[in-house]
Amino acid sequence: MTDPRAVTGNAADEEQIASAEVRQRYTARMAENDLKSVMETAHGRRFVWGLLGGCALYHEGYSESHAEMARIAGMRSIGLRLLKRIELVCPDLYDLMQKEARQRTTE
Repeated sequence: MTDPRAVTGNAADEEQIASAEVRQRYTARMAENDLKSVMETAHGRRFVWGLLGGCALYHEGYSESHAEMARIAGMRSIGLRLLKRIELVCPDLYDLMQKEARQRTTE
């Protein structure tokens, strides 16, 4: 039986490997384009800012409860992953998002 997570049926088959690489590049490019599309709109940047704000990025993570610490660590991990993608794909739009957020808090 084949592992459903496998990118090829036969890792020794060069044609399957090449095909899998093409699919992976296409999927990565599509994900980058999706992120850019969201970040290119003011609505999308506000949404992403709120999402990052809820991810405990700047929370120290300490709690008396181990379960709470694990929950915070998980949220923070997701936030850091998203932040890294934004900084790699569209750093200029991240800067704009920060500027807009500062403007909203001073109005």
